Amino acid sequence: MLGLAMLPAATAFAEEHARPEELFLADHAWLQDRAELQVSAAPSMHRDNVWDVGAAVEYGLTSRVQLSLEGTWTDGQNMDALRELEIGARFAALRNERWALAIGGAMTAEMAGSTELGFEPCAGLSFGTHSFGANLAVSTSVTDLDPAVALAAYARIGRFIPLVEAGHIEGDFQTRAGLAVQLGSAQLAAAMGYSGDLGASVHAALSWEVSFAGGDDDDDDDKDHEP
Repeated sequence: MLGLAMLPAATAFAEEHARPEELFLADHAWLQDRAELQVSAAPSMHRDNVWDVGAAVEYGLTSRVQLSLEGTWTDGQNMDALRELEIGARFAALRNERWALAIGGAMTAEMAGSTELGFEPCAGLSFGTHSFGANLAVSTSVTDLDPAVALAAYARIGRFIPLVEAGHIEGDFQTRAGLAVQLGSAQLAAAMGYSGDLGASVHAALSWEVSFAGGDDDDDDDKDHEP
């Protein structure tokens, strides 16, 4: 009963915009609202039956600050364990009906062999309307100044969101093309991908949102009303 009661609050805001809850190559700049929790899982399969599984929890501490915890597991020949862990925070420097700008960073722990700690600052700029949108995300490691850049474009047709992404990440060019569908308070997405290092790949993402308080739209910057 509690879950059913939260459904309208969790989905009302998402249905007003074209953006998917999660992108495959980066994060968009619209953060979680205050007291809004999102849980997501993103499995993928590359050639030679190598599986990656990512999981994330994002929480809106305030209407401007989002905290996150992310982990990645790999099932391959030499690694069948947690590969990377990230603890991050992002700040919404700009947020209105059409534009969002978020900046932040994450403490990372890479566990491929020996554990390596690092810090990755990031920034994202998003544009969106009811029917289409785009996203630009940039991040880098303070120890290896090789920026990761990802661009996404998407549209909304009813409950369906076709999307296309491309990026240069860890020295590798990657693409994704797929479709997301709104299923109540959850969103399911699937995509085909390609990278220069790993070749063709298949990806999925499942996200679920729940709000423990009312939305904070009143704290948006000056709204850019559509005609």
